[in-house]
Amino acid sequence: WVSLNNGYTTTQFYAIAIEPGNSNSNIVIGGMQDNGTWLTNTTDSDFKWKNLLYGDGAYCAISEGREYYYTSWQGGKTFKMLVNDSGIVTGFTKIDPTGTSNYSFINPFILDANDNKIMYLCSGARIWRNDNLEEIPITNDEYVSSDVNWVKLSGSLAGGTITSLNMPKGPSNRLYYGTSSGKVYRLDSANVGDRDNVGLTDTNLFPSNVNVSCVAPFDNQEDKILVSFSNYEVKSIFYSEDAGTTWQSVSGNLEENTDGSGSGPSVNWLNVLQMSDSLICFAGTSTGVYSTSKLNGDSTIWAQEGSNTLGNVVVHMI
Repeated sequence: WVSLNNGYTTTQFYAIAIEPGNSNSNIVIGGMQDNGTWLTNTTDSDFKWKNLLYGDGAYCAISEGREYYYTSWQGGKTFKMLVNDSGIVTGFTKIDPTGTSNYSFINPFILDANDNKIMYLCSGARIWRNDNLEEIPITNDEYVSSDVNWVKLSGSLAGGTITSLNMPKGPSNRLYYGTSSGKVYRLDSANVGDRDNVGLTDTNLFPSNVNVSCVAPFDNQEDKILVSFSNYEVKSIFYSEDAGTTWQSVSGNLEENTDGSGSGPSVNWLNVLQMSDSLICFAGTSTGVYSTSKLNGDSTIWAQEGSNTLGNVVVHMI
């Protein structure tokens, strides 16, 4: 046999993260299917990435100032790591809560947007909160879960498996999340106590039997939020300016037909870039990345980004 695999690259990222609060940082980490979690600290495309963790690399995060890195692999196993700026792991510990087993295969978690010591972790139809990640000791143990500072938020109970969660920067400490059954919720003051969630699903407007692929709130404008559904043949993106009380469809020309039917792409992720006098909304889809600078209901115009560079590729996260 002669190998014909020269240049044949099969790596697929499930999730990525960049260092927050530092626009000059080149540090990127990402979890890859079957190939672990990796790090780069340069934009040089010839530079070899550094391996941080094996397994199926999944959701990941970096705390502000790079004090800790957070990684995970299949089945919700989540880790706190000490990583130097050369990408060398100097310590780690498994931190997911003891006694919880109903995780998704690639299980979402986020750090609190206002306090990176706090983590929100999905577990089936509920959310767990860790009130101070820094107090979990570094043990270099990849097997034993943690009991330190975890709180099971009974008020977070959702209809369906929680598939996406996000929190904007802002004084309300508001956590938004969505599920595999198309339900959308919010928890106000999610960083303290155990609040009851508020259901935000518009049964008259949202499609039924769909998967919430992303919730994307606006930093420092906590009432504004985008939600996407990844199913085909439905309207894909909705927008609210009043914390989910009312919604409007904004997928616009991403749909072939106004009712969402036809050959429009699957929408997997949303992100909002806010500037002093404008904003750009990005959508990662099954046919590449699209953006718009004006949300205008069903008349919203999305333009493809990098048509000759990114091209028509599946985008899971932005």
